[in-house]
Amino acid sequence: MDTGARCSIEVVGDVAVLHVAGAVEMAGADILRDEILARIQGTGLSKVVLDLEKVPLVDSSGLGLFLSLSQQLSESKRIRFCNMAGNVRAVFEYMGIATYLDLDHSQEESLAALSKPAAPAKAARRIVEKPLDLPGKYVLNEAGQRYCSQLRIPVRDLRTFAGDRAVGFDWKVCKLDLLRKLVVHGLITTIEISRPEFVSARHALLDLTRTILSGILLKRFRPELKRRLRRTPEAARIASDPAFIGLVGDRAAMASALRRRAVWAANLRTSIEEECAARTRSGSPEGTCDEDTLARVSSLLDEVDDETALLLALGGADLVGTAADVVYSYARRLEIAEHLCLMLAEFIQLAEKSFLTNLAERELFVRSHPEELERMLAEEAFRDRLRERAVQRNELMLLRMDFTGMVLDPSDPAAIRLTVRNRGLIGYGSRLENLGRRPRTVKENTLEQILKADEEGGGLGLIYHTLLREKCAAEGMDFSTSVIRNEKEDETVATLNLTV
Repeated sequence: MDTGARCSIEVVGDVAVLHVAGAVEMAGADILRDEILARIQGTGLSKVVLDLEKVPLVDSSGLGLFLSLSQQLSESKRIRFCNMAGNVRAVFEYMGIATYLDLDHSQEESLAALSKPAAPAKAARRIVEKPLDLPGKYVLNEAGQRYCSQLRIPVRDLRTFAGDRAVGFDWKVCKLDLLRKLVVHGLITTIEISRPEFVSARHALLDLTRTILSGILLKRFRPELKRRLRRTPEAARIASDPAFIGLVGDRAAMASALRRRAVWAANLRTSIEEECAARTRSGSPEGTCDEDTLARVSSLLDEVDDETALLLALGGADLVGTAADVVYSYARRLEIAEHLCLMLAEFIQLAEKSFLTNLAERELFVRSHPEELERMLAEEAFRDRLRERAVQRNELMLLRMDFTGMVLDPSDPAAIRLTVRNRGLIGYGSRLENLGRRPRTVKENTLEQILKADEEGGGLGLIYHTLLREKCAAEGMDFSTSVIRNEKEDETVATLNLTV
């Protein structure tokens, strides 16, 4: 009876090379683990290569097997993986496992790496980000459902706020690392989070939004930089050179070429950073550098892949201007993501204030003594009681995030829509003066109109809104807002739209 993958072993010098053959799935994962460990221990060697050339499929149990093997053996041995098929490697990369293993394209590359002194250990590195305490529904599209089915990631049937049927996750805590990968690979369409309040979850919401937006931008940065560089005559000439094409197909040769040009590449990086710094100075009234922007520039340059780095090294100064254009633009876009997070925080604060006011107005005492509303809302015990009643009535605030477009294709616009739905009317003014006399209509405004009409002049919300609009226009991004106030239902639906 076939119980799954098997392995054979050969000794190459002082290295144990294990050849794994067959699908690595849950049914045979434990047997394969024991077999691999027994064969390694039998050799007494401290250097190990796992050759996966004959592995056609790896599910989530297989990922766990290889990751645990790496962690278990790393204390006393050096282990590398090689010859993964394209679909197998894609699974490792989708799940973020590739970051924590030493993967090579060929057995020769693994043997060459093991012949050199060991690099410093990475034992302190975290594998999974701390989950966010943010219960919600996370809706997959068809591609996401197929992906989870392949990896045997459990999903469930969902019912969205609008009553539509969907498939995805109903997480009690948000698995941020997995969520980011699903979003940036276009596998998730919607996130819905319902709560009676968002104050206690504000930091988690900001972390969630920041992670998603920065993840999308960083994922688009690499292909956009490569695309823009290859449009230049110099880069097009280099990219069509057979010698360069040969390097692209040979990871070890490319790494060697980059090492030979390391000083030149470092100087190019400095030139790009200086060009971006000059642009921050020219855009500042004081003529000073924006340190936050420069930090984003540095983080973007850390994302440049080997092929693009070699293209820049070979192209030299001719490509600095084009590279700086792309890097500086994406640094500004990362700044926009930060402002959008702050805008969302203000957005939610407005919604929550209206939500609590709406709940308070139903209290008999408040209806009899409207002048006591502000004092009572200032009491935490009263607010907690209102929220408990909202849960009992299933009247919750809703934060919804929708994602459309192909994140991985920078030529295709990717759109993010953030919607906050709450009971109560945002921007209504002194509502208690009009109790029982409000017109029962539906009105739509932009958020800017609502904020400008606010009794306090809009506050930080208007500042963030103005910043976002100006910065998005400068980067060719589309930013818009709408606030629909349904006075008949006493409900507000406020929306932020950003198209990258």
